[in-house]
Amino acid sequence: MLSTLVKTLERHGYGELAVRVATFVDESRGVLVELEEAYTAGRYGYTSYSKEGAERAVRTVRRLVELLDGVVRDVKLG
Repeated sequence: MLSTLVKTLERHGYGELAVRVATFVDESRGVLVELEEAYTAGRYGYTSYSKEGAERAVRTVRRLVELLDGVVRDVKLG
């Protein structure tokens, strides 16, 4: 979904925002993959995580929410 956001931002002239999102994805790829796996495992099975892993995931999600809040604030619709 984030890659779709990057492409859409680029297509609509928000290159700087696209770069910020793409940079976040590149820097956080490992944690994002772990979050996706946690989502799947939570829906279809059982898994456990270390305290450090959970804290890292929470920090990453907080950064993502801040980034997306900035995108919402900076993108002019209509």
